[in-house]
Amino acid sequence: GQFIFDCLFSESLEENHYTTYSSISDLGFYLSLSHRGEVRKGGRVLPLIANAMMDD
Repeated sequence: GQFIFDCLFSESLEENHYTTYSSISDLGFYLSLSHRGEVRKGGRVLPLIANAMMDD
């Protein structure tokens, strides 16, 4: 496989101990992982909502 820019994410540790991953190339796109490391389905968040966390 070949690395593409779409696969580049920024990792942040939040105050509530959540780790968030946001896309570098597509602002507003976030990746959520379960406690087992599996990709989680997330709901859609409106652009007006500045901070949203997904619960387990």
